[in-house]
Order: sequence, then C-alpha cells, then structure tokens
Amino acid sequence: MNTIEWNCAVFDEVHKIKDRKAKVTKAANSFKLRKRYGLTGTVMQNTFEELWTLLDFVQPNCLGSLKQFSDRYVLPIKKGQKRDVKEDALASATYATRRLNKEVKRVILRREREATIKDLLPGKDDHVVFCPLTPVQLEIYQNVLQSSDYQYLITYQEPCPCQSGLVRGNCCSEKLDFKRLLFPSLINLQKLSQHPSLLMPSKEKKTTDYEFYKRGKEFVKSAFGSKYEDIKKLIKQHEDQKLSGKIRTLTELLKIWFDQQSKVLIFSNSTKILDIIESIIQKSKYSYCRMDGKVPTSERQGIVDTFNSRTYEEAFVFLLSSTVGGLGLNITSANIVVVFDASWNVTKDKQAQDRAYRIGQTKHTDVYRFISVGTLEEMIYQRQIYKQQMANIGLQGVHERRYFNGVLGVKGEEGELFGLLNLLKLTTEVQSKVIIDRAQEQYKIELSKLSQENSSTPMSKVFSKQTQYKPKDSEIIDLDDLESEVRKQIQLKDSKIVDVLEKTGVSYSHNNDDVVGDNEMEKLKATKSIASHHYNQSGGASDY
Repeated sequence: MNTIEWNCAVFDEVHKIKDRKAKVTKAANSFKLRKRYGLTGTVMQNTFEELWTLLDFVQPNCLGSLKQFSDRYVLPIKKGQKRDVKEDALASATYATRRLNKEVKRVILRREREATIKDLLPGKDDHVVFCPLTPVQLEIYQNVLQSSDYQYLITYQEPCPCQSGLVRGNCCSEKLDFKRLLFPSLINLQKLSQHPSLLMPSKEKKTTDYEFYKRGKEFVKSAFGSKYEDIKKLIKQHEDQKLSGKIRTLTELLKIWFDQQSKVLIFSNSTKILDIIESIIQKSKYSYCRMDGKVPTSERQGIVDTFNSRTYEEAFVFLLSSTVGGLGLNITSANIVVVFDASWNVTKDKQAQDRAYRIGQTKHTDVYRFISVGTLEEMIYQRQIYKQQMANIGLQGVHERRYFNGVLGVKGEEGELFGLLNLLKLTTEVQSKVIIDRAQEQYKIELSKLSQENSSTPMSKVFSKQTQYKPKDSEIIDLDDLESEVRKQIQLKDSKIVDVLEKTGVSYSHNNDDVVGDNEMEKLKATKSIASHHYNQSGGASDY
C-alpha cells in the first residue's frame, strides 16, 4: 500500500499516532499521501510532544521542528504556568499561547460535545473523593517506604557516604538495578492505595514462576511487618472495610444509591478489586452484571443490553475492567459512574465516564473518582490536573489557575509535582486541598487589592493607566463576576452523600470542573502582563 500515491487518507482514532518513535507512527508516515485527515476525541493526552507528533503527521512541518516547537511555544507556556510566575514570564507565556492557538486552529476543526449536543444531555458532575487510608493501610504503606529497596530509590541521588563525590546510585549502591526496581515499586504503591491484598502473589505463580512467587511473599512479609498474621487473617475473613479506605466509602455509598434507585457503573484497572467488590455486592444481595477480559468479545454486547434493559432492582451495579469497559460501550441506563483507581492518563478516566454520559442518557450523571489521600495516587491525580490544564491552554487558550511550581521535563524545576521523590512520599493531609485552598486565598488577596485600586475606575480602563494598551472586549472583566468566581465554594451539594463521606472519614471532595478550566482572575493577570510589557493589540512583536 505504501507504494501507491494516494490522493488522501482518513485515519480514525488518530490520537494513537502520538509517539514519534512508535511503529504505528512510522508506518502511517510511510504512505504516499497528498492529504491526510484524522478523527479523534482526544487530540492531546499527556504532553505537548504528542500534539506536535499528531499535527506534524497530518500537516508536516506546520509547527516547525520539535525543538523549534518546544523553544517557541512549550517552554514559555509551561514556565508561565508556575504558581510564582513573574510578570515577564507570564507575558511570554500569554504571547506563546495565542500564537500556538492560532496555528492549531489552522489544522484542527473542533466540534466538542459541550458546544454541539449539550442541550441533548441532562448534565454531569465529576466528583473527586479523597479517601483516607485505613490504619492498617497506613501502617503497611509506611513499612513499604522504609524498606531497603524503597530507601535505595529515595536516596539514589544523594551524595554517597563514602565521600567519593558520586551519588549513591552510581557508587556503593550501584549493585541494584534502578530501572528494574523503579516500576514494580510504583505499581506496588498503586496496589496498596487500593487494597493490601493486591500485594499478595497469586497462588498460580507458585507453580508457574516460583522465584517470582517467593520474592512476592518476602515483600508482603516485610510490608505487613509484625502484623503479618493478623492482616492475612483480615484478608481471609474479607474484612475489607478495615483494609481499604475506598472500599469502606464505596460500601456506604452503594446503600444511598440503591435507595435513590440509581444504577451504578464501577470501573477498576484490577480484576482483583472487582472480585472484592463483587463479594461485597453479593453479601448485600444487590443484583449486578460483570464484564472483564475473561468475557468473550462476542458476548459483551449481550451483557450490556441485559444491564440496560433491567431496572435498578434487577441490575443495580455493573462491574467493569477499565481495559474492556472503557471504550465503545453505550451504558446510558446508569447514572452513577465510579472510577475506583486513577490512571496516569486522564483520558482513560474520562472515557470511562462517557460510557454513561452520552446521547441517550435521560438522567443527570454523577461521576465519583476515588483517590487515596497522601499516596502515590494523589500525586497521579495532581499530574492529571496539570495535563488537563496544559491541553486546555495549548488547544483552546484557556486561562488556567496556577497551582504548582513544578515544570514537566525541566531538570531542577520538578517542584512539588514531578521527579521520583514526589512519588515516594506519604502524608495524612489531603495535599490537593492544600494546593487548591492556597490558590483560592491568593485570588482573594489579589481581588481585594484590585478592588481597592480600581474602585472608581471602569475595568475597561484598568489596563490603560500606565500603558497605551487598549483591551479587547473579550478581555474586559466585571469585578462582580470576578468576586463571584473567587468566593465560589468547591464542594459536593448532596447532603446525604456528604454525610456518608464524613461517616467514612472523607474530609474533602471537589468537582473536577471547578478546579480545571477558564479562570477570570488568571485571564485578567495575563492581559495585564501583556499590557505592562507594551505588547500591541495585534500580538506584540508580531501578530498573534
């Protein structure tokens, strides 16, 4: 096929061409094509490099080389999104964003659900629920981080005690394989954030891979510590509410949702978690369906049809593995979606939500994403926020709130978000709440200052006090609207749900859409930075 000169080609799910080094990208680029068209619902999933790869495939060299793209757009935008950004860096970021948005609009035709079929859907709330670890979970997590392998990872970049001048990882500790140790270690922390039993090696491995089974059992003994036998007993007796904060919260929420006559989808990346939840559902005598990788493809639609056709009493819960159930299915009979474990790629969590929130849905959809407080998983969620913000800025020019000082991919600027050490921390405080509250308090201070400075000045003249900059109509902000946004409370409204969350130890939750998205104060700051640096209306040194 790559020997024929084609007039055009249409690539469905073109977002799969996101890695410039991947075989699929190289294969797609091998075709001789006059025109290329791509269809996707997720243009940018994780990084700006993905955006460059995709657009460079569709329209080669439209954004220059990858280095030119990074220098011209990506670095200014990422540095301009730092929490303590200086005005000159903010001006550079605003300028780079507007230039990039102009280039993107030349190549991408966007037709978003919110703009095209919003009136056909009854609405959705994306709740993020921060579940505290149980005392058992917390103790195991602490034990794991204190183990020799994890201490090796934590101290890898520290100066070696032998005073050789080298870091530990390249000196006396080099006998350990850093890369081989890293990923299993992170996976174990993710498992522990869900339920300690996920750390247990499967019995099948005892016969198929005894060495693996032996290492797994040794790790579990070390993690469970002096309470090894007690914890094993709790697992055997299915005392799951003592073992998992998320299970404790889910169990209580299911009671409320059943009383409300709702239908519930529960997604997990782990079939073991689905097993645990299935056991709880059976004990509670709820009716349910289940679909994971063991279900033949030919039978899956039949299970979906069965769930959709039955009442909440006949099919209350649908258990789905994220891999099998996260794409392509239409399950609009459900109005509650639970994403039990966070993915590194926020798109996967969004796709799970869309199984219920799509054309055909007649009820308001409530999504509940469970995050274990203070663990690796909370850091994953914060990185999801960062990725969402970068995509919004790069594709739409959204003025996002500044929560973090970390800059992705810039050595020495990992801040509180990037780098290995941030992944290997444990706190009992909801760090996401601390970060968001800090931003809100800063906005209140800025609003108060702005109100005092401009109490008798129309907002349209704020920018022209010391410069000749005349704002566009879209840049003029009403102080009342600004105050309403800053004072907005980010919290759940359903009192029954709030009561259940408090009962299970959840002290904080928020709506993800209240955390990510356009912010009037940031819009004002961006426009003022452009004005104070004497950029002209058409875009400063050159056109936007």
